[in-house]
Amino acid sequence: MARPRVTTQWRCACGGAGRRGDLNSVRTFFHEHTSGRLVILGEPGSGKTVLVLELLVQMLEERRDRDAERTPDVVPVRFSLSAWNTDQPFSDWLSAQLVAHFGLLAATARALVRNERVLPVLDGLDEMDPEHQQPLRAEAAVRQLNEYVAGREGLPLVLTCRTNDYARVGDAVRPAVHVRIQPLTGEQITATCTAWCTPAIRTAPAGRSGRACWARWTTPATAAS
Repeated sequence: MARPRVTTQWRCACGGAGRRGDLNSVRTFFHEHTSGRLVILGEPGSGKTVLVLELLVQMLEERRDRDAERTPDVVPVRFSLSAWNTDQPFSDWLSAQLVAHFGLLAATARALVRNERVLPVLDGLDEMDPEHQQPLRAEAAVRQLNEYVAGREGLPLVLTCRTNDYARVGDAVRPAVHVRIQPLTGEQITATCTAWCTPAIRTAPAGRSGRACWARWTTPATAAS
């Protein structure tokens, strides 16, 4: 039996009716509301990477299920921004990453990037600089990303960053839709932990630890504290 999971919920920073969702709706939102450019913000551990990976998987599944006769579209590829030396132009870095991690020929990688066949899914803008220091690399990254998309309507891009670190950068990726991961409620945490713990506890010996775990995750006030 598949284990239940806590759903990652998000809300569009620009507001508006219908501009919120969860893991299941992220691909639809991306296609219908973002023009291909999306920035995912949230607190540490809030689920930014989970959300972006879910988007990537859904887009790959969508691509797989399409008619092979259709015009080829972009392929989403996840990259870790912490590995980017921003002295290197962004498009050159993308090409080099495709070569290093996927074994492509350099000419093939450059052609894919040049022909806009890669959707960069960029995780960890907040990991580019040491904590409590001026985000010089992140600032340089945002400048380059804005140059990369400038004048290229529809060129897609997905980026994740901690909310406070993104604010410290001072500039924003634009144009792009920004969404924020919403904190979980006590009720959501309690329901999920109960669903996870119940089968294991029922099949385990009823010792002290089993009783303690059961009491913890079946008491909403305790789980929500």
